[in-house]
Amino acid sequence: MSVNTLFQYFFDNHEHPFREEKIFITRRDGHLLFTNQKNMDAHSAGALISGVWQAAHALGHYIPGFKMDDYYRLSFDTSSKGLYIFPFLVQKDDYYFGITYSGKVNPGQLKMQVQNLASKLETFAQNNMKKFKTKDREGFLFKEITDAEMDRLFSIQSQRT
Repeated sequence: MSVNTLFQYFFDNHEHPFREEKIFITRRDGHLLFTNQKNMDAHSAGALISGVWQAAHALGHYIPGFKMDDYYRLSFDTSSKGLYIFPFLVQKDDYYFGITYSGKVNPGQLKMQVQNLASKLETFAQNNMKKFKTKDREGFLFKEITDAEMDRLFSIQSQRT
């Protein structure tokens, strides 16, 4: 099983108040690991969430006394709608919990709920990562193949005999 399966399992089996909102869990490289959306735009959103976080992190170095050890989160919002990104760690790897929302009377409450859920997700992932991690391959298609044979196998030039 994969990390994607771990996050899917978590959201399928844990209560959370985000049924109307769009949720995205991404890796640092922008790869989308989980979403409650069923369209391909979700992959673009996942990459953008990761990119926005990294851009904000880079700009953070202009803040006097900036340390990434501090408790940062990112919010782009009005009084009732917006985007909220909350980072979390699993086995020293960075992940981002992104959520878009609209029509909220109290966005502060939503942000606290995201932080609480991300904390539960982080703990769940830390405790269960080994169960869901994809196992290393044991066998190989080619056991003893040389670099020259690999080059010839995947060469773009046509081979004439």
